[in-house]
Amino acid sequence: MIVGARGRRAPFPSAVISLACCGVLLSAAALVGESGGAGTAPQARLAATDYDFGEVRQGQTVSHDFLVRNLGKGVLRTERAELSHRNMNLKAPTIEPGSEGHISLELTTTESAGKIEAQAIVFFNDPLLPKAVLTLRGKVRPPIEFRPFGAVFLAAFKDEPVERVLTVVNNDANPLAIKRIRSEGSHFVATLKTVEAGKVYTVSVRVVPGVPVGKYEETLVIDVSSPAARVLKLPVHLFVKPDLYATPDVADFGPVSLALIGGPGRSQELLNQTILVTSRRDQFSIVSIVCDLPAVTVRQTPTGGPSRTFQVDVSLNQQRLLRGPLRGSIAVRTSDPDLPELRIPIQGDVR
Repeated sequence: MIVGARGRRAPFPSAVISLACCGVLLSAAALVGESGGAGTAPQARLAATDYDFGEVRQGQTVSHDFLVRNLGKGVLRTERAELSHRNMNLKAPTIEPGSEGHISLELTTTESAGKIEAQAIVFFNDPLLPKAVLTLRGKVRPPIEFRPFGAVFLAAFKDEPVERVLTVVNNDANPLAIKRIRSEGSHFVATLKTVEAGKVYTVSVRVVPGVPVGKYEETLVIDVSSPAARVLKLPVHLFVKPDLYATPDVADFGPVSLALIGGPGRSQELLNQTILVTSRRDQFSIVSIVCDLPAVTVRQTPTGGPSRTFQVDVSLNQQRLLRGPLRGSIAVRTSDPDLPELRIPIQGDVR
């Protein structure tokens, strides 16, 4: 997996290689056994573990040789490696005492786009440095790029004139012609504008007037003249919000550990959720709140009279919690004639 924005590394997939001989190029799927070295221990020292390859075009292969010195008195071997991408290759030498060599890491960017950090966890027979993480980082520029994302996310109130603009950038030397754009679905419309012929276009997406409240998953289709692709398809995520709505729209408690919440000073933090029920038009009243889970208590603020916003506190009763999935809902009955009942899902996993 790729290192996250804060530098935390997620677990790699099961791409493991063992290295049996010097100078042999092995793919991530290879698996070759090797016996450990005997005698006095080796001592590995790496000059650097990170390489920035800058910006390359999609499909190019990038590589780097990481310098490794053996300061010990035993033979240094790379016993195995775990690679974060299936399009990575690694070549590792056997290094004699007092000598140096290079671990070659290679990445083919056919399936990559945008910023990338590809990693290899390399395992040595060095007891003081049993493993090291080598990183190739940079930016992969696809032939056709969508900014800010390769998808459209649009949330709007019913009949609200909101639109999202997607920029299509041609990074190829040959000009790009967009023949037409169309929607696979009936809840949005899209319009095309040429910013720089053959190079840059914008696509504006907006919800069709009169679309009912709800969430819709549809597709934007772009017919192009590019030899790399004739048809481009992008997901369009639509959320038409009612004038009276809940934020957040679900009480999600996530994993709930009965052992952990029993600790001193931790119960309230882990057992409570706060939801705001708001009207963008007029004041309204909450007629009643009913929850279908016995282990859940719901309270509203203010307790009476009309308001534009009500705070709904959702609490789990520790004594009534049972291990297993937590699934239910809160029915908020209101004085709003257009939305007399708002249902808020409850979810979690009690362990």
